[in-house]
Amino acid sequence: MAEFHKKVLSNGLTILYEHRNLPVTTIVVAAKYGYGYENSLNKGISHLIEHCIFKGTKKRTNEQLAASLEKVGGYVNAFTDEEETAIYTKIPSKHFELGLDVILDMFLNPAFDDKEIKKEKKVVLEEMKMYHDSPMRSIFDIMKSLLYKPPFSISGLGTEKCLNIIKRKDLLKLHLDQYTPKNTILIVIGDVSLEDVAEKAEKYFDLYRVQGYKNIDVRFSNGNYTEKRKGIDQAHLALGFHAPPFSNKLNYAAQLANSLLAPGHSSILWREIREKRGLAYALLSILECGKNFGYHTFYVGCPKENVNQVFEIIKKEIKELQNIKQKNLSEMKEQLIGNHLLKMEDSTTVAKELLYYEIAGKAEDFYNYEENISAVKLDDVKSVMNVKDYSKTLILPEK
Repeated sequence: MAEFHKKVLSNGLTILYEHRNLPVTTIVVAAKYGYGYENSLNKGISHLIEHCIFKGTKKRTNEQLAASLEKVGGYVNAFTDEEETAIYTKIPSKHFELGLDVILDMFLNPAFDDKEIKKEKKVVLEEMKMYHDSPMRSIFDIMKSLLYKPPFSISGLGTEKCLNIIKRKDLLKLHLDQYTPKNTILIVIGDVSLEDVAEKAEKYFDLYRVQGYKNIDVRFSNGNYTEKRKGIDQAHLALGFHAPPFSNKLNYAAQLANSLLAPGHSSILWREIREKRGLAYALLSILECGKNFGYHTFYVGCPKENVNQVFEIIKKEIKELQNIKQKNLSEMKEQLIGNHLLKMEDSTTVAKELLYYEIAGKAEDFYNYEENISAVKLDDVKSVMNVKDYSKTLILPEK
């Protein structure tokens, strides 16, 4: 068992800490606010803030931010998701104080220079085009838009209209409201002491006011979407449906069901679609989950003449899970437990997982994964896969 501690400071800041006997430290700082909280007018603002935090702070230029960590062998990166916007670094432990100073400077003091904001808006627009031009990527955004109602259904990148509306004052207000101690999680994994982490973190946050945050507006829907697109030779299809959220114990049953079906080489859909029939090359399965939402998406890229057959196979195999045997379930439990143990080797992966678990309920559950996955019963899997309503997406070559 890892040496894990959770500490909440008097100002509301949550610290998640794991000690490791290696001279390397991973630091993640995250605001509990991502694109899932946004409305139809400011969709994409969290992702835009993520871009802008790299463009300089009140005391460092954008060049100085990256160089200060790279010159000691570290690096910095960031990501935005439905429920959080995060910055992270991995750095030699002897430079822990530098790493913490840099990413908290980025997190708390972005300059939000008007010229840089305009520049980053153009970058995000190109990012949107890149994703649209990849059916294998854009089909997942389309599926989400079918399974939920706006604003949650809208892509986290936002829209061109939204980006044009967002002004510097909007970024400043959201940052002031949401990047507060109570709304922040700091994760540190390495051979530094918890006392040192808490003492240093409190100095950065002590002047910041405390503010709460709202719940994500998640409303369900279902639908079908078909598009004919120029410039592609392959059909891209996806079948999706709702799943228990990450905060629900039945989510572990959904994880098992998802892995039984795809995308591993020994999975049911891989075997039935690719190995037995040769109907497709690409096959993916994604279970997207957060505190208040969850959904499966099964994706296949195949010749357009195989589309109907592939759809029917996916639906048939989902129904067949009602006949799952204990032996198959036990084998998949062992596989997922093994996958989880491999994850624990990398401190950055562990830090991100701790963040997700903390937002969903409690970080400690990350370390209880084997116990929770082992507790899943056959009836749990049958229950979560008793699917009544599907959403279907199809992108066909226009010829």
